[in-house]
Formats: sequence, structure tokens, C-alpha cells
Amino acid sequence: MKIYHLSCIIGFMVILLGLIGITGTGIDADEINPGVAPVEEKHYGLTYGEWAIKWWQWALESPKNENPLTETTGDRCAIGQGGPVWFLGATWASDVNQITRNCTIPSGVGIFFPIYNGECSTAEYSEERSYADLRECVERTNNENSQIMTASVDGKALQQLQRYKIESPPFNLTLPENHVLGSAPVGRTPAYAIGWFVMLEPLSEGEHTVKFGTTATDLSYSADVTYNLEVK
Repeated sequence: MKIYHLSCIIGFMVILLGLIGITGTGIDADEINPGVAPVEEKHYGLTYGEWAIKWWQWALESPKNENPLTETTGDRCAIGQGGPVWFLGATWASDVNQITRNCTIPSGVGIFFPIYNGECSTAEYSEERSYADLRECVERTNNENSQIMTASVDGKALQQLQRYKIESPPFNLTLPENHVLGSAPVGRTPAYAIGWFVMLEPLSEGEHTVKFGTTATDLSYSADVTYNLEVK
């Protein structure tokens, strides 16, 4: 059994939003972090948990040689993107703990990414498991007390990151040939995810820097991701 934290592998990503450089969009900004969409509300028609499902499908349903999380330059950041929200990811390689990606994204889109997260699916077991089993798997491994999460946007830090913990509804993944989960079987598999996600309002046109990362309290693991974004 394996648990994958993609926010910096894993998801554990972040962002920080400043009042400067953010455009209005109809989203009611978070009271503590202006420029961040409130975690309790729907945005672009979906809850945070439903957007988390779409993020995991984006992250896992493309083969290694096309996967946006297996490269460290930003060359693949547009793969699988479209619609009103774009995703940011971390690094899949456990031996790479510091990366910088340069990406161009369209103006007017929300930006969604994990600060720290994990998923469990039946593909990662040798036998079928219930959604309750999968949830227990993620909850057991996804221990926020063992991680120090950080994030910033254009040099301004996001506050009270623990507030952004969400659970996805049960969902399905369709794993392709040569997927990033190694020996897990190809095809459709039930999954469950828990994590700390942020939805940013659209950034103003121009250049922005989003940084995020996580460090284990026992210093056994750390990840630091920088996105240099050109919005146009």
C-alpha cells in the first residue's frame, strides 16, 4: 500500500495572495487571506472537495512522459488544463525536493492547488477496499501535525493554512498505461483524498511568483516549489 502526497509530491502546495496584482472575479474573498476563495463555498460551480477530485484526476491520469508533475521546468504545465480553473502541482520525484517551474497561464482563470495532500485508491492494494477503508488510509497517513506548511504569492504569505483542510467525495481514477503509480493496475479504480487546498482568484496580467512547500517536523522530508507565472 502506498500513499502519495503530491503537493510537493504531492500535493502540498500553496499560495499566498496579496491584494496587489489580483483582479476581481465575483468570488467573495477569504476574510483572512484576501484573494483566496472561501473554503466553505462553491466556486465556478463546484466545492473545494469537488475541485480536489479534478486536481487528482489531472495529476494521475496522464502517463509519466506527459505528466505535469514528473518534470521540473514547467514545460508541461498546460497539459490537461482548460476551463475556468487551472491547476498547479508539486514534484512527483521523491529525490527532488526543490524545483522551479516557468508557466504561462491565461488571464481570468482561478488557480487551484494543494498545500499538502494525499490519496488512497484500491489500485494501491492487492484487493478491493471500501471507501471507508480508503478514507482511513488517507487520514492515517495524512497527519498535518507532522508537517510545517508554507506558501506565498508575490512575497506575501498565506495565513492559517490549517483552515483549508478538505475531504473529497468518493471518486474514481482511470490510470493509463505507464502511469506514475508504478505497479498499480491500469484502468478504473475507486479513490479518496484528503488535503489542504487553496483556490486563488484570477491574478492580474503580468508576472507573478507563487511559492509553496512543506517540511516534516522530524526533518525527514522537505519540498519547496516555485512557480514563475506569466498571466496573459
